[in-house]
Amino acid sequence: MKKEQIGLGIVSTALLVLVATPTPSWICYPIALVGLGVILHTPGAKKAGGTQEDHQFKDANGDIVKYNTRYGLLTKAERSFYGVLESVVPDDLVIMSKVRIADVLVACKTLHTNDKRRLFTKISSKHFDFVLCKKTDLSFMAAIELDDSSHQRKDRIERDKFVNMACASAGFPLYHCKAKYAYQPEELRSIVFPQEEPQLQEG
Repeated sequence: MKKEQIGLGIVSTALLVLVATPTPSWICYPIALVGLGVILHTPGAKKAGGTQEDHQFKDANGDIVKYNTRYGLLTKAERSFYGVLESVVPDDLVIMSKVRIADVLVACKTLHTNDKRRLFTKISSKHFDFVLCKKTDLSFMAAIELDDSSHQRKDRIERDKFVNMACASAGFPLYHCKAKYAYQPEELRSIVFPQEEPQLQEG
């Protein structure tokens, strides 16, 4: 008999004795608590929320598979930037975030296979912070990098140099914006849309 069933039996018996006999409650209650303790300490017993903490997923090799979800797609700094960027982007564009560079850029078909493979490997694990796309067909228009203090590290400097070169070779606009506590819409607009002509005010 499983421990969970034994514990349930102890609790039931204690309650039955309490109701059907003149046995004092101070005797029945401790017995019921013992039964409850057996149930709660049974391996695999469900805890609050209905989850089984010891339940494990395993892959085909028998290795444990266990993940947690992140808080969200963007960090607080990226979310702050996104809010201002959204206010300055024209209605015919949409903002995509965390876009893999290899999904935007592709090595030229005329290159040797080894070169194409090498260039793909260089960008396959990298991503743009934000990408602007046409709303009609989601074609790529430009990419935006939010440069925080991590971009001052040597490895990130080398990474940024290569990404800049890759975008320049494809003729694809890439804009760098320094991470700040707060952003001014006009300042951000001048960075992302530097060739946009000011509109004349009527009247």
